[in-house]
Order: sequence, then structure tokens, then C-alpha cells
Amino acid sequence: MARRKLTEEEKIAQQKEKALAREYEDIIKRLRLIPSPTYSFNIGDKVKIGRYVDATIIEKHEDGKFYKIEYSVEHTNYGRPYIETGLLRYIIWLDVRPMSHTTESFIRNDDMRVDFVSTGIGNLLSKAYHFGTDMNPDYQRCYVWNEDDKVKLIDSIFHNVDIGKFCFVHRGYGADCMYEVVDGKQRMRTILDFYENRFAYKGKYFNDLCARDQSWFENYTISMAELRKADKKSILKYFILLNRTGKVMEESQLNKVENMLGEIENNEADKHKDHHCMCCGEYIEEEHLRVCDKCASEFKI
Repeated sequence: MARRKLTEEEKIAQQKEKALAREYEDIIKRLRLIPSPTYSFNIGDKVKIGRYVDATIIEKHEDGKFYKIEYSVEHTNYGRPYIETGLLRYIIWLDVRPMSHTTESFIRNDDMRVDFVSTGIGNLLSKAYHFGTDMNPDYQRCYVWNEDDKVKLIDSIFHNVDIGKFCFVHRGYGADCMYEVVDGKQRMRTILDFYENRFAYKGKYFNDLCARDQSWFENYTISMAELRKADKKSILKYFILLNRTGKVMEESQLNKVENMLGEIENNEADKHKDHHCMCCGEYIEEEHLRVCDKCASEFKI
């Protein structure tokens, strides 16, 4: 007797069952890698899993090391959204979280997010020699590294050790120097000095290195970011945060930059303090007005 041909719906259901079985087998194989749970859920609990909608625990396995869940997914479908329901999967406990109802957040300075990318030392050289980099903006400290510090940095490069992140302000294409250094001044100056034959590493200047070592140096991978359209206040805030968290810098230098930031904030406060409604005291964004729209309407001013 010929087997009945499966419908498209039955084929999809069969594929989902096989995928679910593979997911279960995969978790069982790596069960020893999954740590013991520090929290657990009961059957029927609503849980949070990424962007899943209405995720619910339907099975609990291995004392809570992993669960079977039922969930829904919202599809945008090119402007015609729909929700796919009744989906199933197995998932380890670390990817399952309780539903959160708190709005309290520890995040601060989210307006100062800086994205770093991997590039080579050659990029630093281009910033210095082709575009121009101001190494001495008024918030930076003087050069403090001695020759021993410089040699240690070059040693890290040739031993394939991370040399830290670099951050620059992009001033714009019309500036005398297109960039200014925010983080990495001492390291960048050291790299430039070695490239310019101003000090030797293990008795050799850059010109004395073999071709392989020169190429290694110029193409060594570093992490770099650029702040674009950043005002002085944002730059100073970032500099202070950066050097208050693990970076060694003299307290007097940080105090100097904090005072610079304080002056900017005080000037902003002075600028805004006179722009309040003379009736209700509400802040007025338009500097030429002395009464807010609400009071002007109410008192027919």
C-alpha cells in the first residue's frame, strides 16, 4: 500500500520535531559543561528569554539544568506583522531569566558610548603623519614615560601582548589637526618615537629591524575608537571616567580636568538660570521669552 504524501503543514511539523530532538541531544551531550543552577523555575512559570513572547516552562530536566519551553515569536513581515505561536525548544537555565518588573537601572553616561574597532598601528601612523593629531589638548598631562617604559611597550608589541585601547576625537576635515588624542597619548608618542628612530629596542632602531619585524610592527593589531561630533563637555567627561577606573594618573591632573568640566557645567547653568517663566517658574527653552505658553494663554499676556 502506497504511503500517503505528507502535506506542507505536516512536513513543517516533522522538521520541527526533528530539530527539537537534535536540540535535546545536543544539550545532553554537553550537560557536564553546564554549571549547577543558582535559581530554578516551576512548570507553568512565565519567563524571560530574549525577544520571545509569552515564554512558559513546560518541562524541567536534570534538576533545572535545562528546560523545555513553549513560546511565541513576533515577525515584522515587511510591515505586516504577525505572531507565530506554539513554538517549542530546549534551553539551558542560564538563558532563562525570571520576568523583571523593576525599572531601576545602573547604567550611567549612556550618551557617551564609544565603539572600538580592531585596526593596525599603521592607522596610528596615518593619523599622526597624514591627517594630524593634537597630542597636547589642554586636559592631557605632559609626557611622563621614561625610556624603560617605552622599551616595555615595544617589547609587548613584539611579544604579541595587548597594549591597550586608543581613543581620538575627530575634529573635522577643516581643522589644522583632524584628530586629538583622548586616551593613549604616552603609548602613541612611544610608537611614533620608535618609528622615527628616536630610541632603540634591544640595541636596534626601527631602521635596523628586519623586514619581517618592521611589517609586524606596522600591522600590529590595536583597538581604536573615534569620538565624532563630541563637544568639550563630553570629551572631558569621558577622559575623567576613563582615568578614574583603573588607569594610573596623578590626582592633580584629574582634579584639573574635573575643574575644567565644572566650569563648563557652571556656564551652562548660568546660561539657563534666567530662562524661566516669571509666573510659574517653569524652564523656557526660547531665550527671548519671559513667560511660558501656558501662563501666556491663562493670563492673556
